[in-house]
Amino acid sequence: MIEPSFASGNLHLLPVKPRPAKKGKIKVGGNYECCPSKKQTPWKFPFIGNVEAINSKSAVVKIIATQEEDDYLVDFYKHKTVVPLRHMEVIEEE
Repeated sequence: MIEPSFASGNLHLLPVKPRPAKKGKIKVGGNYECCPSKKQTPWKFPFIGNVEAINSKSAVVKIIATQEEDDYLVDFYKHKTVVPLRHMEVIEEE
C-alpha cells in the first residue's frame, strides 16, 4: 500500500471551501444576551445588548443593561463592544 507523500506538494491542490458563519436568529436591531468568555474579557456577568451591525463571525453591540459590578465597563467601552456570534443568545420575550 502506498501512502501519500506530504512533501510532494500535492496537498495545496485540494480545494478549500469557505464556511460562512451561521448567523442563525441574530438580526440587526434585536436585543440579545451576550455572554463573553471570562478568560478573554473583563466582563463578570452577561449583559443585554442591541445589535447594530453583523460581521462574519461577530456583531457590534450597543450595551443596554449590565450588572452593577460591570457598570464601569459601559463607560470604558463607550456603550459599544464587539461580541462573537457564538456568545450571543436570544432573549425569550414574554
